[in-house]
Amino acid sequence: MPDTKNRDYRLALEKLNIDKDKIRHDLSEFYSMIYANPGKKNYAMKCWGSVEAYVDALYWLRFVLKCNNQDIDDLLDTKDFHKHYKPLGLYYNSNDFDECLRLRSLEKRRLDEMLQGFNPDDPIFNSEDYIEMIESRTMKYLDGRAKKRYRVESLEELSRLMYYYMHVKRMTTTEVALFYDVTYNSIVKLLKALGMQLTRKEARKRIEEKGRGNHQLQHVVARQQMTKRAVENGINGNNLENICRSMIDSMLPEYLDIERYLYIVGISTYSILLTKEIDIPIIVENRDCNQRFRFAVEIDGDVWHEKPRNFKRDQEKDEALRCSDWKLIRVVFKSRIKSKEKRVEEFKKLVSRICTVISRSVANDQVDNSIVYIEGF
Repeated sequence: MPDTKNRDYRLALEKLNIDKDKIRHDLSEFYSMIYANPGKKNYAMKCWGSVEAYVDALYWLRFVLKCNNQDIDDLLDTKDFHKHYKPLGLYYNSNDFDECLRLRSLEKRRLDEMLQGFNPDDPIFNSEDYIEMIESRTMKYLDGRAKKRYRVESLEELSRLMYYYMHVKRMTTTEVALFYDVTYNSIVKLLKALGMQLTRKEARKRIEEKGRGNHQLQHVVARQQMTKRAVENGINGNNLENICRSMIDSMLPEYLDIERYLYIVGISTYSILLTKEIDIPIIVENRDCNQRFRFAVEIDGDVWHEKPRNFKRDQEKDEALRCSDWKLIRVVFKSRIKSKEKRVEEFKKLVSRICTVISRSVANDQVDNSIVYIEGF
């Protein structure tokens, strides 16, 4: 993987072929945010040629090309590029710029209301916890720019304000950055200087408490990237089952509401039908009512069914599943494609059809015992 911190993205700009006429929104606010941060400004100038080119690229990738995080990494041949949206407050899981602005505005309004409860003379600032933090701070004075940015008159006032945010209201670092229109890293450095930095464990806990984290999504993206590499490396034959299992596991969140449904994609097992193996057992559970839906995905090659004994064995398995309230999805592969690009494309189409069958059955709140046959490539 190339050096993603200091690499030159100007060639990538040529590849993106950004059309200014298709940037329908005024991005001057975001240009200003980058110019106001020396580190980000230097990065944009060094790696992208200009601040404007950097911000335009972020907009183009997310809101014009509608790329997800994995697509962006693939296009730029980089890793975790989605983190660049966080300092701009555009880290919401949406490809609609207006929707991101709306969510950003709502969140800032909520944070404004939270500030109204701040009282600099509150007894909490006499607590041992606060005093201990103040004694460990390394910041000794507050310059004029910082006073203006955080709208305070003294270092003590800023310390109390940040303590109120982080340890009374239990805000996340990202929320504080959004409130002041500064980058995430600026707040991280400020909190460290004030002796109020959060541990990684505590920061993640707060994010999850607020339902703000995309940790589930990040795990899904990671699985998608691993699966894609495996497919491109030419895994086939008996491993078709493993690839399908991995891709189903990573793609199902695109078809199910993972806040409402819990799903498990299992390994091949005899524990369900005892004498007969299920290749890929899948269970989907409705979190609201504990209703469960059961699916059995069978992966076969056409050569397998050329033998009458195997064909009969599968018929017996089909009947056993039908009597056990499991919906059978049988996939038969007919050939092997050598082209990496074609193989990835065909796998995605195949698994998309499997996920569609599952999502429709779940949406209808019932799983019938009919068999779905899907022809592989």
